[in-house]
Amino acid sequence: MGKSFLRFATVLVMVLGFLLSPAYGAEDVEVLITKGDTLVHICEKYLDDPSEWPQVATVNQLDDPHWIYPGQKIIIPAELLRGIPSDGRVTFLKGAVEVQWSGHGAWEPLGIEGIVPQGSTVRTGSDSALEVTFEDGSSLFLRSDTTVGMAKLTKRGGVRLFQELFLESGRVFSRIKKATGKEPRYRIRTPSTIAAARGTEFRVSHDRKSVTRVEVLQGQVVAGARQRRVPLKEGEGTVVSMGRQPTPPAKLLSPPVHINPEPLYKKMPLEFRFNRVEGAVAFRVILGRDRDFKDIIH
Repeated sequence: MGKSFLRFATVLVMVLGFLLSPAYGAEDVEVLITKGDTLVHICEKYLDDPSEWPQVATVNQLDDPHWIYPGQKIIIPAELLRGIPSDGRVTFLKGAVEVQWSGHGAWEPLGIEGIVPQGSTVRTGSDSALEVTFEDGSSLFLRSDTTVGMAKLTKRGGVRLFQELFLESGRVFSRIKKATGKEPRYRIRTPSTIAAARGTEFRVSHDRKSVTRVEVLQGQVVAGARQRRVPLKEGEGTVVSMGRQPTPPAKLLSPPVHINPEPLYKKMPLEFRFNRVEGAVAFRVILGRDRDFKDIIH
């Protein structure tokens, strides 16, 4: 096996937890208040989830959200607006992959080119993997033993997608198409965290101890927890456990260098050697059949 089929990554002892307030931009909607209007009724008309009216009140700095007057202008954040449900499509599948169509009920096998709608939950078994690609070209890759709920998959005008996913457990890799505007169009929640991004590539994992890890490969991600927000740039990560604030951004370690790789490995057992990386406590080595390492051997 050539070196092009060997991938390695440094495993950092870090965890992330975050809770974000939304950002707002040019795609927000401005509503002119008329006689008889109430904030709740306006939110029932415009919001995807009317129960999020307190966020609208916060954005508009309303001292008393129950008192608005004719002629007043109210801003509705784009990410809260009601949209048209959008589906994801299975573009890679390996092993045992199942879907729960409405987030509850029986699990059913999911096949290649299968549709993953809003409100569904997907999970991968041992030695399994799944890639879901969305209408705008963004994609989500699930490693083995991973469960993700498609909480919100909507589009508003053209193919401007707003996505919110719930990572119950496991590891995912997100590749998000860059978008105009300021509001985050993509969020991943875990039982203890939320990460928001507009266009980037990053990894998120969550374990059974409510520990979440995030590593940013390209672009930027904003993470927050317990009233603290931490912006992460390319090559940075942050850590937090349940109920704790995120740590300051930490620089990700460089991968080790493969020493004297052979063009073709003809004997067993296979032997690979790497240089030392200062500060590393462990390594994760991945062997794959393809250059994107979707089809992992080990």
